[in-house]
Order: sequence, then structure tokens, then C-alpha cells
Amino acid sequence: MMSGTFCQSFLRASLSLLCTIGLIFVMTEFRYSRRKCFLIIFFFFVAAMTINGIILYAAGLDVLFRYFLFTTTLPCVILLAVLAKDDIFKAQFNFWTQINLFFAIVILSYYGTQALGGGFYTELLLRLLLYGGVFLLYTRYLRKPFRLFAKSLETGWILISFVPALFCTVIISLVLFPTIFYERPQVLPTLGLVYLTMFGVYAVIFITFQRSYELTSARREAEFLGLQINLQKRQFDTQQQKMEVIRMYRHDMRHHIGIIIAFLQDGHPEKAEAYSRQIQSMIDETSYYQFCENYLVNTLVSLYTDLAMTKGITICSDLSIPRELFVEDTDLCVIFSNALENALNACSKLPASDERSIDLICRKYPDKLVIEISNSFNGQAEFNEEGLPVSHDEHHGIGTQSIAFIVKKYNGTLRREIEKNTYKVLILLELESGQQPSYESL
Repeated sequence: MMSGTFCQSFLRASLSLLCTIGLIFVMTEFRYSRRKCFLIIFFFFVAAMTINGIILYAAGLDVLFRYFLFTTTLPCVILLAVLAKDDIFKAQFNFWTQINLFFAIVILSYYGTQALGGGFYTELLLRLLLYGGVFLLYTRYLRKPFRLFAKSLETGWILISFVPALFCTVIISLVLFPTIFYERPQVLPTLGLVYLTMFGVYAVIFITFQRSYELTSARREAEFLGLQINLQKRQFDTQQQKMEVIRMYRHDMRHHIGIIIAFLQDGHPEKAEAYSRQIQSMIDETSYYQFCENYLVNTLVSLYTDLAMTKGITICSDLSIPRELFVEDTDLCVIFSNALENALNACSKLPASDERSIDLICRKYPDKLVIEISNSFNGQAEFNEEGLPVSHDEHHGIGTQSIAFIVKKYNGTLRREIEKNTYKVLILLELESGQQPSYESL
């Protein structure tokens, strides 16, 4: 092969591979930090292009196309399985979709160059423009609904991933066999029909994605509104009770002061002090709790703290949550209300003579929120597949499955720990990939 032809073919192949890998990982959520994934992808690209360059130089472009499956495609599949958070079928749907786009861009850029009467640089420019257009389409319109749907839909991905793989098989057979596509222009109408059919199927899939997500969002919004109404009613009832107690204390305060003065005049300061402490304790029960700066979380924790006190359960809270948070209020409400509800139910099953306590710790990191809820536990609670206790009280919460859904929405993790008589739920909500704080740092 001539040196100039080799360099052009190598540059063309490198550009296509780099852009295709870029599209694959634009639609992917990583299980590791972006820096680590970038380095791994970079070394993969260098290795793949080294092998492809050797084949291209020794045997030519046609041979490279036929062995591309083994030199690049299959290794990329393995790499995606290692780096991606998605399960294998979600990842394969993404992968084969980008391979189909790769062939489409190669074909369009080749015949576009022929139509314009251009050469190598014209074809290179056309490929860059086509890849840039797809990248813009992905980042602005398609990535978010796809990622949301991937989190919300747990079944059916075997069938969904089969669709792009089937189209890819048909396209490869038309493009590469028995000879490469540019030697058989008669296959273009068939290829055009295949791609039109494929894009139609994709349109149906993504419309289904969007509608499914909208239905899920509407259902969760309705559930949240019901929960919010219940919480507001609780808050109103609690505040009414406290106001009634305050009115009673105000009415009786002159009597309390009179008793304290009488103790002092009779030479019993210790009785005056004890009585004052008793009055102070009663007043403290009506005070407003300030656990953190976030109004919603503060309200929820206050309500459940009051509820716990009425049941003889102690809640110790250590919260570091700012006023503004990347987590939506609806999601915070679902997590804290359900987790605290489950903890209260578990403690309520213990005898009054046993220690009944709940520890709530929350830490806000630059792009993460870590929640730890521990409660006394008798070992007889019922757990679901997510590792959370099951509440059979229909009047509280919207179900432990909602917690798992929220955790997935924020690319988080959810786990439980049981040690002797303590049950612990650990929740991490993540905005972006990065260094993950350890639970032990709480």
C-alpha cells in the first residue's frame, strides 16, 4: 500500500473509531470516576488503532473491515461491560446502536464525497459534521430520556437489545459481503430501506420510553402529593397540640412563679430549683426543632421526632444538609419519610423495657448525599428484596420500592447492615461520578 493512501485510511479509521467510542460512552453511565474511565478508554483506543494499523498496512482496507469485529468490536463490548453501570443488555442496546450509526456515517460520507466531487479531506469533514450532529442530538435530546428510562425499566431489555443487534447483522451483511459496499452501489436502495425501517423502530422505542417515563413520573407525583397532604395534616395537628399546651402554660405561669417564690421564701431553694427544671422540661417539649438548614428535611425529622417521643422512642439526629440541594424535594420526602417510618415500626415492636432508639446521620458532600439510619431491632422484621423492612401500615409512606427507585435515579447505592440488635440502612445519592466517600467516614 502506498504511504499516502495508508496514512489517509489510517486517519479515516482512527477518526471513525474515536467518534464511535465517544458516542457509546456519551450514552453510558460509568461505575468508576470519569478520570479513570477516560484513561482506560484512551489506552484501549491506542491499542485498537495499533492493531488496526498493522492489519491495514499489511493487508489493506477490505481485510481490516472483515476483521474489525475481532480487533475492535468484541474488545469494545468487553470494555463496555467492565466500565458501565448498566446491565449487559442495556449496554448492548447502546453499543449496537452506535455500530449501526457508524456504518451509516461511513456510507453517507463516502457517497456524499462522490456526489460533491471531493477527495479525502472532504470525506473527513463530512464524517466530522455527521458525528458532530449525532453528538449534539444525543446530548441535547436523547441522553436524558434514555438514562431515565434505563433506570426505571428493569425488564424487557433482552428483547429491546435484540432490535439493534438484528439490524446490525443485516447491515454488515449488505455492507461487507461478498464485497465491500462501494464496489456494489446496487445495494444502496436496500440499505436505505433497512435504515428507514430501523429509524422507524427506534422512534417507536423512544416514544415508548418517553410515555413510560411520563406515566411513572405522574404516578410518583400523585403518590407524593398524597404523602405531602398526610405530612401537612400531621404537622398541623402537632402544632395545634403545642399551641394548646403553650396557652395552658401561659395561663398557669403566674401560679408556677408563685410556687417558686413561695419555695424561696420558705427557705427551700432546692425545691424551687427542681420545680423550675420541671417547668423547663415541659416548655422544651413545645419548642421548635432545628436539625438542619433544609426546610423539608427539618420538617420531616421534627414530625417523626415528635411521633417517636409519644411512643417512648429516642431519635438522635446529626444532620448536615444545606438549604439548597441537588436532590428534588419529592425524592427527599420519599426517602426520609419511608426510612423513618420503617425505623419507628421496628422500634415499636420492642418491649417498652428494651432500648428503643433511632440514630439518623446525614452528610452532604460536593456532589453526594450520604444518609445512615440505624434503629433498635428484634430480628423479627420482614424484609423485601431491597433489604428494607416492610411496612404493612397503609397510611404511612409509599413503599420501600420507592426508596430503591430514588437511589437508582441518582446513580446511588443502597445497602443494609444487621449487627446484633441494630438494623442499619445506608443510602448514597450521587449527582456525578467521582470519588465516593466511605460510609465509615460518617
